[in-house]
Amino acid sequence: MKHSQPYATPTNLCVAPRFGSGRTGVCCSLFAAAMICAVFVSLAPAEPTPAADNPKALAALGQGDAAFARRDYKTAIADYSAAADIDPHFEAAYVHAGDAYLATDDYASALGQYQKAMDLGNGDTTACMRHARCAFQLKDINTAMADCNKALDIDMRCEDAWMFRGDCYSSKSDYTTAAADYSEAVALDPQSGATWYAAGFAFVQAHEWQASIVPLSLSIKLRPKFAWGYLERGFAHMRLKQDDQAIADEKTAIALDPKNWLAHLNYGDVLTDMKNYAAALAELNIAVQLAPDQAAAWNDRGPSEYYLGNVQAAIADYRKALSIDPNFELAKNNLKAAEQTLNASDGGNNNPIRIRQ
Repeated sequence: MKHSQPYATPTNLCVAPRFGSGRTGVCCSLFAAAMICAVFVSLAPAEPTPAADNPKALAALGQGDAAFARRDYKTAIADYSAAADIDPHFEAAYVHAGDAYLATDDYASALGQYQKAMDLGNGDTTACMRHARCAFQLKDINTAMADCNKALDIDMRCEDAWMFRGDCYSSKSDYTTAAADYSEAVALDPQSGATWYAAGFAFVQAHEWQASIVPLSLSIKLRPKFAWGYLERGFAHMRLKQDDQAIADEKTAIALDPKNWLAHLNYGDVLTDMKNYAAALAELNIAVQLAPDQAAAWNDRGPSEYYLGNVQAAIADYRKALSIDPNFELAKNNLKAAEQTLNASDGGNNNPIRIRQ
């Protein structure tokens, strides 16, 4: 049976297909998320060590910080620029200016400010990592990775650099390398549930089902109310044919997040594997209702319809999946098999219908 699930992380930035089988992706930036991907500063400027003690420059920086706190970013930028004009070697002025641009989603201008701070070569990882995140948002993944490498050259214990470089590798679908980077990050902060989740998620994406169980379990231990940890571990259990554990995890995910269509989809797929087609159909109906724009939801409902004898309904589901994602090979194959069954003289369900690769 063939399965087609989108990469979906709980926070809100990066989007990627899951398992290459037509899952178009819910938003991720976990950690985003997902996974996460790019997690930016809150409304407070960074605090790198000032490069100089010029009282006027420090005063201008302070005025900028006050404006920043009021969310008056235009004034803050002007004040930070004044501080940099007074002392062109004042790294904090450039980093804080970058933060102000970042607060307005002006990634290109923020990138320029962080680059000026990096050019001063004061050995601080803050500018490198902010530059990396802006580059990522501008879809320049190679620059973002190079920035992470620079940060690691400065400080091999920079957890943020390991974590974010893992996100960059994830965005390139190199989940094995991403998992290695997340593992380095978690070694530096073993109490970070988000980092354990990132490592487990990367192992799942790399189809290393057994390897994903321990990091996802530790993530759950540290964040027991985080539905996505259970969802991903349940998926790994499903791929390991550990149906009881998979069902328990997906039920917990649904209890924590009843509108998580992916948890309903996973639960329905496990029940389909167990040939409990009626119960599977009930869960997959919910998945379709919650995410009618997801090709995977329609495709994965098809097998339950098919094996319950509702071949025409299965065909309709596969056609709907293909209307959303015309390149969904799994749905194409399922549609062909269902149509052959419908046209067969004996009318039997003899053609294999799959939800999973």
